[in-house]
Amino acid sequence: QMAAATVARLNIQILANANNLIAGLQAAQTRISAFGGRITSVFAGLGAGLSLGMFARSGLKLATDLEKMQASFSGFIGDANKAAEVIKQLREFSMISPVGLEALGDGARTLLQYGVAGESVVAVVKQITAVTGGNLESFQNMSLAFGQTAAMGRLMGQELRQMINAGFNPLAQIAEV
Repeated sequence: QMAAATVARLNIQILANANNLIAGLQAAQTRISAFGGRITSVFAGLGAGLSLGMFARSGLKLATDLEKMQASFSGFIGDANKAAEVIKQLREFSMISPVGLEALGDGARTLLQYGVAGESVVAVVKQITAVTGGNLESFQNMSLAFGQTAAMGRLMGQELRQMINAGFNPLAQIAEV
């Protein structure tokens, strides 16, 4: 009889603890739902369908990419303020360009590596984007070919082939002019 009473007390304690646990979980769920509702309304107000996790990851990646871009551009251009201005212009252009910011930054970095001046790199990137019609692979190939041509100061056969393969024939343009 004493064992039965002990078991009954234990059952009551377990049920009470379980009820407390369930109440705590329900309260947490209510708070999480309310927080999720606020976040959803913020994203809905912005017109974004991103989850909080995706937003955080993409924001962190963008910040990291921009930091790397800033460091490399500063090294090539020699002035952090001018590098920041180039990045600002690339970000603005990426909003209307079929080529994303990361690819635009890579193309600009390639051009800077081959000696294209920091003051003209954004204009060259825009021209390459227009010539390649926003095709990412062609954009990358054309950036490399243009950079190599700029570094040599003349158009060589290999770079000419690279440009033609990327969809642009500079000789045809020269002939038209």
